[in-house]
Amino acid sequence: MTQINEDVLKGIFSFLEPNTRYIIAARCPSLRPIHKSLPIHIDHLKLSPSSFSINGSIHAFHSMIQDTGDQKLPRHLQEINDNYGVPYDLTSTGKRDDDADLLFQDVQVGGIRFAQNFIDQFNVNSGSLEGQMTEFIRVAASMRGGRDPVVQCTPYIEYTLSRNHQMSAVTYPPGNRIRHAIRRHLGNVLGNGEVSVRLLEIGCQDGVLRFPGDVKFRVQEIKLRRNGNAVLHAIRPVISERSFPLQKVSILVQEAGDPVFQNQVVKASGAVDIRIDYDPDGNWAEALKKLPNKIVHLAIGEIPIEQLGELAFGWMENPRMVGSKFSMPSRDVATILERAAEVLPVCNATIENRRCDEFPVGASIQISEDLEINIYGAMAPNHEKELLKPNGKPWMIVMESMAFGSAAPCG
Repeated sequence: MTQINEDVLKGIFSFLEPNTRYIIAARCPSLRPIHKSLPIHIDHLKLSPSSFSINGSIHAFHSMIQDTGDQKLPRHLQEINDNYGVPYDLTSTGKRDDDADLLFQDVQVGGIRFAQNFIDQFNVNSGSLEGQMTEFIRVAASMRGGRDPVVQCTPYIEYTLSRNHQMSAVTYPPGNRIRHAIRRHLGNVLGNGEVSVRLLEIGCQDGVLRFPGDVKFRVQEIKLRRNGNAVLHAIRPVISERSFPLQKVSILVQEAGDPVFQNQVVKASGAVDIRIDYDPDGNWAEALKKLPNKIVHLAIGEIPIEQLGELAFGWMENPRMVGSKFSMPSRDVATILERAAEVLPVCNATIENRRCDEFPVGASIQISEDLEINIYGAMAPNHEKELLKPNGKPWMIVMESMAFGSAAPCG
């Protein structure tokens, strides 16, 4: 049998999609050194506490209970298997194992979740020690009353790879832990060097993320859930210095005072996507004024016209460079454009190179002899999808700093 030259194999491997490359190397030990030696380029990498996905292919780990064969499992343990496992480690009694030991290169994100169901029920209505103890005893007693029987069992891990509507599964022998298996597997898939990632998404807000010891991510964009400030600080050591400044950071916030707005990684990035999860009535203008980013997009949520006016006044006092933009989807772009004159010193204008047939007339504010702020309507990034939604927002309002003369006043 003719052997293929190693350089030829490297050339072939370098063109393969990362998941395909890993699958081939996993089945052929002689190809593993080649896989690990070549750089990897990933479009979208999403990391979660018990899984990760690469370009849509999901590598997931679940804990199952080994069938005893001669003895039926108790109902609460059988339900674990019936539901195809649980995405966390189990103890020998089938309980959630929260003893997440930290290993080299692990990062602790926002604290580890301990007995969350207990914490959720523990609502201290009194600030006194007596009130706290009464509530503590009440909750503990209620949980003790509904406790499942203690039965010794043998947990094991099942790994699944889901890609292109197909799924393959591998069973780990008892004694392994998700916390260790995901780390080893991530290392096998990513190799030993710097991994180029267009979009790194962190799909968790607390817990421990497992990283192979030798891997560094060179990232263009990062997408975060809640607790973004803590997550950014936690993952900083595994992000290559060559990543900064990032092209874009996407954050999910619950209030205008979220500390993520002060994070230097966020403030230094070229663009920020903001998703408001909880507090649409907060004073967002104050937080938005302090963001120095060239592009700020309010992807989810909407601020009232008064706050948009406050933001515009902030740009007038501290002019932004040409090309700086703030945008937000809205169901009523026309009304915002009409009301702009009530809160801002604007004149109606057309902006030819931003012209939109739906909203041909915008509003313009002269800042200096060289600069103006223009407010206009435009298609939202996901225009077609939003058109199909009953309460969709296919259009957005845009405020852009432009060279003076970009807009032509109209009657």
